[in-house]
Amino acid sequence: MSCCGYTFLSFLVDIFILINDFLLLFSQDTSLQMLGPDIELLTEINHDLGVRHVRYGVQPEMYKFMGEALIYALDKVLGKDFKPEIREAWNQIYTELADDILSAYTVN
Repeated sequence: MSCCGYTFLSFLVDIFILINDFLLLFSQDTSLQMLGPDIELLTEINHDLGVRHVRYGVQPEMYKFMGEALIYALDKVLGKDFKPEIREAWNQIYTELADDILSAYTVN
């Protein structure tokens, strides 16, 4: 998809770069603390997403591979801009979000 020479892939790359710049700015904070009181809402939304994933047949062990795929993709897209502190922030964010989603797997 391209419009005026700007592709969707370029758009995604720009978003990753902007997010990385943002994460670098706040890397002293734990990644999700920045949400403040909205963290409970995000937790609830992710739990509900997990409930749907259970219905779709997504297995808990698949989340580890998705996290690895996300980090691999970010590394390939951002190259040298994917600094260790940014990698760690992305790992932390993904782990926290995945944990919320995985909480649906422990509910009977």
